Amino acid sequence: MIFSCIEIWFLDFIKFFMLFEHDSTGKTIKKIAGYHQFHAVRKAFECALSAVHNQTRKIGVVWHTTGAGKSISMVCFAKKVMTAKEMQNPT
Repeated sequence: MIFSCIEIWFLDFIKFFMLFEHDSTGKTIKKIAGYHQFHAVRKAFECALSAVHNQTRKIGVVWHTTGAGKSISMVCFAKKVMTAKEMQNPT
């Protein structure tokens, strides 16, 4: 089955960029990444893969301002890296 770029991005978004959290009352809250988080995490992941394949093991950081969603970005990044076979057991 051949997927278009939009379909691949959509599946990637559903798998890695939707988070669920329980509040103090037990209610489930769905959080989704914003467009800036989606593109930043995808770019950071590409850089991480490049660092692993080139054996440099050096990657940069994503610059965020206050309230930009650093926590959600890092959870999405960690989720993406931990499930990638190409990362060869990341730490």
